[in-house]
Amino acid sequence: MFSHILKLIINQWRGNLWILAELFISFICIWQVGNVFSSLLSHKLRDTGFDLEHVYRVTTAIREKDSPSYDPDSPLTDDWKELVERVRRCPGVESVGLTSYTAFPYTGSTNGRSYFGDTTRTTALRGQLTPDVIRVLHITSPSPEVDLVKETSTGQTCFLVSPQAMEQLYDKNTVRCRIYTKDERDKAYPGILCSYLTNEYADNNDNRALWEIWSEGRMIEKNANKDLTMLIRVHPDADHDFRETFLSTMRAQLTAGNLSIVNLTRMEDYRTYILNLSSINLMYGAGYFLAAFFFICAFLGIIGTFWFRTESRTSEIGLRMALGATRRQVRWQMIGEGLMLFGIVWLPAVIVSYVLRTAVWDNETLLSDTVLFITLTAVTTVLLMLLIVAGIWIPARQASRINPVDALHYE
Repeated sequence: MFSHILKLIINQWRGNLWILAELFISFICIWQVGNVFSSLLSHKLRDTGFDLEHVYRVTTAIREKDSPSYDPDSPLTDDWKELVERVRRCPGVESVGLTSYTAFPYTGSTNGRSYFGDTTRTTALRGQLTPDVIRVLHITSPSPEVDLVKETSTGQTCFLVSPQAMEQLYDKNTVRCRIYTKDERDKAYPGILCSYLTNEYADNNDNRALWEIWSEGRMIEKNANKDLTMLIRVHPDADHDFRETFLSTMRAQLTAGNLSIVNLTRMEDYRTYILNLSSINLMYGAGYFLAAFFFICAFLGIIGTFWFRTESRTSEIGLRMALGATRRQVRWQMIGEGLMLFGIVWLPAVIVSYVLRTAVWDNETLLSDTVLFITLTAVTTVLLMLLIVAGIWIPARQASRINPVDALHYE
């Protein structure tokens, strides 16, 4: 049977060349679309190490010195401390934390610095957080043995190290380490592995980050006049029209000296705004649309090709049945030809797909390179085989039901 089908393919080599070319190109394109899609999906599903539900960003404004109502006797540091305490006492508020502008989720900051391990060096994103931010964002560590709230509540400066930065400085399995800054190479700070990433869509290089944990007092002293951001977590039972309730009931307490709260923004809404602003949602939508469009085109193209090829051989089918072949034998012979044509191009297509991977979309995914390669190859192979069988089975089944004498009239 195998040798017979191979002879048929060789005898019809002119027509089969176009089919081989179509299968070869379709396999490569579907494989690459799957590769791109797996990377996009991996970013979307990546663990950011924080939870934005019931979290709000507080927008503040500082009164200008040339303003008639400016109070020169009210230090901005005292204003920040007073306003934080007022918000902390507000009903429904679970915790309040302060971050530098470069360290809260979805800032898009590229502010970096050189950091050192015992013998290695890396450049990583930097920013400052107070220990309460860990409670606000529910920041986690990949290691279940690490209690970030407990380990950062000592009041000493320490670093939260992202997995990407930890791998550069020590090893991906390291949980606790020593971090040195360029200016203080003789002084080591404790580093703790954490999962906190401000943006799940950035690549590994952009996710190298070391977040400095500062006490609240130090954070206010250093950043009061620059880039201080307040984040609050609200109790789930109180998170019903919380923004409106907060701004109305706290109206008389929204200003402390020269500092005022002007707005509250739900962080989930802020995330959507940033993703729309950076066209990430648009890119993903376009990616899904193009992937669906290509699969539909491949579906129609391959099925159409084999459907037409099978129907054009109705007279051949009739002749085989007149010579004693059964309907079952005819159908499986036609399917065997289609699958053998696919088998001829399968290995070259797999090799080319693998070579093109680094040139087209070499990006990290949740799967290892080996598992991803095997998965994409298996899925693409099964998909094309199903399309081939679908394009042959129905017309072959219809043709095999024709009376052999009537089928011969096609000649």
